[in-house]
Amino acid sequence: MSDPFKILSLSNDHELVNKFIADVAKSYIDGLTEENNASIKTQWRKINNSSIEVVKNYFKSILSTQNDFHFFELFIVTQNDEYVGYHFIGNKQCLGEDPEWIGFINGLFIRKEFRRLGLAQKLFELGQKWFSDNNIHYIELNVNLGNQAGIAFWKKNGFDAVEQIMGRREPLKD
Repeated sequence: MSDPFKILSLSNDHELVNKFIADVAKSYIDGLTEENNASIKTQWRKINNSSIEVVKNYFKSILSTQNDFHFFELFIVTQNDEYVGYHFIGNKQCLGEDPEWIGFINGLFIRKEFRRLGLAQKLFELGQKWFSDNNIHYIELNVNLGNQAGIAFWKKNGFDAVEQIMGRREPLKD
């Protein structure tokens, strides 16, 4: 039996990006669960409902300017030309006395109905190969504290918490 999933990459298929960008916000929103940060979900809904062009422009700006990334790669999983998930990675230079290039996982997402099929692991392994091929030996990522499945996935793949970022959403009082 053949694998019904196809994995595409930005470096091999530039045309996939335009179609993917239009779908990514909806996929992201659909994948957020109640234990995830509700304000993130609300913000993405506002963006998605107000104008898909805003989302398209956001991703196009990342892909065209490479933000602070030196190199980057985008892997996309499809099934019957429908987007199932993606893995967006890159590398950036650390500041300091002896600056080095580090890897950064910008996102790894699989739509809810396609989870537990090994797709995230396949994408992760492709990303690991890309990092290795680009001589990157240290990789960072951010994961929401409420995303217990995500935390378990990253720990299973050798990641540990190295810092905690805290935020505040209400205005400061005088």
